Amino acid sequence: MGNWIYQLRITLIESRPRIWRRILVEEDILLSDLHKII
Repeated sequence: MGNWIYQLRITLIESRPRIWRRILVEEDILLSDLHKII
């Protein structure tokens, strides 16, 4: 069975124009690795 992939949308609040990024991460990503990506 394959791994789940999560799509995250990250937005900087109070920014004009709005700044955002969409990233895809595997279900078993470590929080420390997600922190590096962000």
